[in-house]
Amino acid sequence: MESSVTRLLVATKLLLESLTQWSQGRETETNVSRIYVRLGNDFNAALSAFISANVDMAEPKEPLALPTDETALAPAAPVAPTETQATGPSTTLAEGTAVTKTTKSPVSVSPTLDLFLQVGRQTKKVSVPIEPTQADRGLSLGTLRMLFVDQFSYSSGISDFPDIYIKDATTGVAYQLEDLDEVQPKSILTLNIERTYMMLTAALDQVKEHVDLAIGALSRELREIKTLVQSSPRDLPERNRSVSGALAPATPISDKAFQEAGDRMSSQAAPSRSDPLAAVDYAGELKSHYEALQQLRHDFAILRQVHDEGERDMHSTFADIRVRVKEMNSVVALGPSSGRNLIDSGKAKLDMQSQQVLTSVEDLQDVIEDLKLDVSHRGVKPKAAELRRITADIATTTKRLDELERFVQTVRPHWKKTWESELQLIVDEQEFLNYQEGLLVDLQQDHKALQDVFSSIQQVVRLRDVGMAHGSDPGRGPRYVPPPLDKEHQGLPSVMAEVRTQSIDHERRLRALQAAERSREKAKAGRTDEFANELAGFVDGKALRRTGGHLEAERVRQKRDQTTLRAMLNGQGPS
Repeated sequence: MESSVTRLLVATKLLLESLTQWSQGRETETNVSRIYVRLGNDFNAALSAFISANVDMAEPKEPLALPTDETALAPAAPVAPTETQATGPSTTLAEGTAVTKTTKSPVSVSPTLDLFLQVGRQTKKVSVPIEPTQADRGLSLGTLRMLFVDQFSYSSGISDFPDIYIKDATTGVAYQLEDLDEVQPKSILTLNIERTYMMLTAALDQVKEHVDLAIGALSRELREIKTLVQSSPRDLPERNRSVSGALAPATPISDKAFQEAGDRMSSQAAPSRSDPLAAVDYAGELKSHYEALQQLRHDFAILRQVHDEGERDMHSTFADIRVRVKEMNSVVALGPSSGRNLIDSGKAKLDMQSQQVLTSVEDLQDVIEDLKLDVSHRGVKPKAAELRRITADIATTTKRLDELERFVQTVRPHWKKTWESELQLIVDEQEFLNYQEGLLVDLQQDHKALQDVFSSIQQVVRLRDVGMAHGSDPGRGPRYVPPPLDKEHQGLPSVMAEVRTQSIDHERRLRALQAAERSREKAKAGRTDEFANELAGFVDGKALRRTGGHLEAERVRQKRDQTTLRAMLNGQGPS
């Protein structure tokens, strides 16, 4: 199933590249049509693989139609035998269509190029159709990669596709293929996967060697303990209790306990010897064995934690692949004449993104204006957290503007191509796109202006901080001084008269209330704890020291409870 999905993705990428080259006049319509037929075959193969794996897949209501343009299928080249075996019923449909076209124009047979493809120890011979009149004979690196995928069901996984190497016929040296003119009949093409295989093998050998050494050391220690137990069978319950206490990871064991265990083992193993250093040796060996077992248990717990994390990452990766496959199925189900659907979806996406950027720029303008009044007129120093939040908002808006600009540059050539076939909608869509471009220019200018104002505010704050650091009195800083009253101003009566004569704009009031509400929500969301942010970044970055996870903590707790309960039942009290 994974190989069929990989072939489907590679075929889709190859079709997009061939369409781009065809639009630039570097690819023929015959090759584009052949690649499209291959994409349909790969899609059917992937659909069959999902159905065989008991995955619920909704089939399209109508079968995928081949291109109806006579110029696209008239000079179609025959499909290679290896390609016919992989395609199945869809190839039969393509051949039937080609037969019906023979009544109108004769079919021209394109010359083929025999190549040898090699992956590891497997080698296959293929025949590749070429176009002598085209540049590079119609060959490309994407076409050669597709041959490897079709013949060997090769999948590079999440890494890049390996480089293609060609072997020199005279010297036998393989080198990286860069010039497609070097591909001659009977050439041998290989994939450079030996380096990756050697690196993986070396890493696996190192891990295996480390595990073997750890298991061997543990086995030797267990054999030594078993020998000591069998050599002195007397007082076995007490000794088992001492050994189990030494192996308990949750309860710390003092040097005195090791000394007592060493004394008992020395008196049982060699009762005739009176050397006092033997007990010290036994105690040291027990302590070293205990520390080695503790370290080995800790390493196994860390390995289990790493394995669980890798399994979770693998599940998330497979879920992402399933989502992408569903998106690909929805795109393929649209068919070849899906220009209008793509334009409609692009218009909706462009409108949504432009509205989001417009809202962000307006909010930033309001915040910058308020900040300018606070700094320049009221003499208020903004908080560092607020400055950081504004900087982050400006960076986010800049990123959105760049994405919007890239999206506009991407959809413009596709929309122009569709406008050629739908002349009745070209005026409205061009006006919409010009409006969006003008809006984009205005937003960029407004965004640049507010960036300049924000930079000036930061400079003012920095200069004030420098002045306060040099010992100036903060109470003597600039303060807000209200302007003098006019001579005709009479105080409260004048204010009430202005209120009565002022026209009421309800829409402006609503917009002001909405802007104030958005500002309040943003200020509320910006009130975060610096310690919590730092801790969250520390945890998300996986900088915490690995201790085995919650399973290891639960095992240690249970062991501690068992040790305490055993000590209470024996009447010794918890140590």
